[in-house]
Amino acid sequence: MKKTLLIISMAALLLSCGKPSGNNYMDKVRGTVMPCVSGQPELFTVLGNIAVYDGEAYSMVLDFHKTIITSDEGETVDFLLCDSLATEPLATVTQTFRIDYTKGHKYVKSFSIDAPVCPDASVLKDKVNQAVIVFKVDGSRISDADSQEDFWTMEEWAFYFQNEFIRAVDEDDITIFYCNDYEYSNFDGITTEFASLQFNRAGELWKAIYPQKWEKIKAYRKQRMEAGDELCLIDLTAPFEVPLDE
Repeated sequence: MKKTLLIISMAALLLSCGKPSGNNYMDKVRGTVMPCVSGQPELFTVLGNIAVYDGEAYSMVLDFHKTIITSDEGETVDFLLCDSLATEPLATVTQTFRIDYTKGHKYVKSFSIDAPVCPDASVLKDKVNQAVIVFKVDGSRISDADSQEDFWTMEEWAFYFQNEFIRAVDEDDITIFYCNDYEYSNFDGITTEFASLQFNRAGELWKAIYPQKWEKIKAYRKQRMEAGDELCLIDLTAPFEVPLDE
């Protein structure tokens, strides 16, 4: 934990498209896991190849294999919503992000597919079953050079804590578990609302990407509490059972 934090000084950029009238399909799919893949695997991968709906948007963790240096206008990202058997997307959500993505680092991205994109809820429910992410970036702004900076994103801090928990469980090392429990609950690296959002989203996505590991952590935590141990964290919920930003 000697790396310095990357504090992202930008507002959360989630596409708000309004809500469908009447029966709102999106309100009913909280926790839904959608297959989600990279359209540019040489540039980045989608961890677990899934996106998870959190009540407002679908979120996923991108792991970058090259650096994208954004222009002043930002970079356009297309989220292609597809039938997995279709050759053409059924709908496209386009967003523009103004942040550099650094090789070797992880970032949470989100997209919403409300009414203006696809007004027929039955199409969303019955047809859209895969998302493909494509960065529409000028090749001159893609770099294969290794970063000269030493930092962790908020997403990587969230993954670190969860990975330490599963390491402690696998090794049955109570000391590691207790130390990580205390360190996580007293983590003071979150200094902005956006950083908090990304940290919490990443932590919840870890649970969805690695469900078997999460079940082992829950069982171990329950075991320690039943033994009378006092833990700082008593979260035994399933992924996305509670709002991500709480």
